[in-house]
Amino acid sequence: MSSPAILLVDFGASRVKGALAEEGHILARHEEPAPQARYGVAGEVEIDPRGYGTLLKTIIGRLSSPSLPRPKALWLCTEMHGFMLEDGKGTALTPYISWRDMRATYPLSSGDEPTLSACERQSGEQFSRITGMRLKSGLPFLGLAHLARQKNLPRGARFLTLPEWIAVSVGSYAGRVHVSSAAGTGLYDLDAAKWSETLLAACGASSAELRFADPTSADDMELGCCDVGQRAAVSLCGGFGDLQAAVYGAGVPSRARAAFNIGTGSQVVRAVRDLSGKAERRPYFANRELAAITHIPSGRALNLFAGLFDGIAHGSGGAPGLFWRLLGSLTFDQILNAPLTVNMNAFPGAWRFSGGASIGALLERCASAETVVASIALAWLRQYAEALGIIDADREEREVVVAGGLPRRCPAALKSLEVLTGRRMLPSGVEEDETLAGLLRLAAGT
Repeated sequence: MSSPAILLVDFGASRVKGALAEEGHILARHEEPAPQARYGVAGEVEIDPRGYGTLLKTIIGRLSSPSLPRPKALWLCTEMHGFMLEDGKGTALTPYISWRDMRATYPLSSGDEPTLSACERQSGEQFSRITGMRLKSGLPFLGLAHLARQKNLPRGARFLTLPEWIAVSVGSYAGRVHVSSAAGTGLYDLDAAKWSETLLAACGASSAELRFADPTSADDMELGCCDVGQRAAVSLCGGFGDLQAAVYGAGVPSRARAAFNIGTGSQVVRAVRDLSGKAERRPYFANRELAAITHIPSGRALNLFAGLFDGIAHGSGGAPGLFWRLLGSLTFDQILNAPLTVNMNAFPGAWRFSGGASIGALLERCASAETVVASIALAWLRQYAEALGIIDADREEREVVVAGGLPRRCPAALKSLEVLTGRRMLPSGVEEDETLAGLLRLAAGT
């Protein structure tokens, strides 16, 4: 019996990728830039939520034609850690507050303690124990706590992660949230498998009587229905976190138990239940868990350095793009022998943030653009070796699958990672993006 055509859509941090698939094969693809964020003076990173539904309809339209089969379902994954509040009837009460939001690191007024510091002092230890994550800027727990301190939490509002809001925007929403998205909020009790009353009270959500969807770990979850035009609707399924979808698409645990997911944001994961406290815990598929080190500076930090290069080039009449051209031309010898000390941690939520990014030990003999870029590349890739050493201290894993688009922009990355880790790197081997491959496998139940 043939399997019906399905749509696959990944709402990532920088790109939104869609594909039409049938019988396990991609028939057509389309990409769009992710909705543009607005950056506020007090750390706000907000997005007009109306753009998400519009963008999904655009992608559906681009993947529809008389020559293509009509889809029977749409499978969705999205970036995690963002949220918004809605009135329960489809009207947004707040913008979509991104995982890049840093308002919790700013004081409400002069002399006030920042929300992040206050929450670390009051709830830091129990937060980690309950959620399996470290408390960091950008998590919805902190976003809600900050809004509550400002007295800006609308009473009785409905709390939505991005997959839920998309379901509200494009059809009907069934009132459920996948556990991977729920756990990414910093409000979910991983062991009890429910929203944490302790953390809801700590961030002000309880007193504001916010409403939350029912979490589920079902790998075939139906979020609701999605309008696909011509008075037709299809099942909207999944709503998974993009980390889980990418890692599954890359082949964890079928090809290897460990993975590097290297994109705008990045993570090192291992398919084991780790209670040591050295790594974060993330829910996975088939009732498994991932040990994870997340928010490793990657594309976001590389873009910061690229912007610095482009700014200098523009100011001197040159063309942009030098950083990425140099990164793509490096050999693994140049990377491994790079002499400069580089700190990639450019944003407060980063894995090892402590005061910001930097380039150190700059000497006259090693001040060329190529040397600086090679040193940045070494610092970037070394992070994954160090993170793997934490979640696999006994070196049980001999192979690591590599997902994400950034290694494709630096051909020497995989060989450099093999030297730095002492493990074999396995390219994901999928033609399409790993997140779309993961959605395709999940839809097929394989």
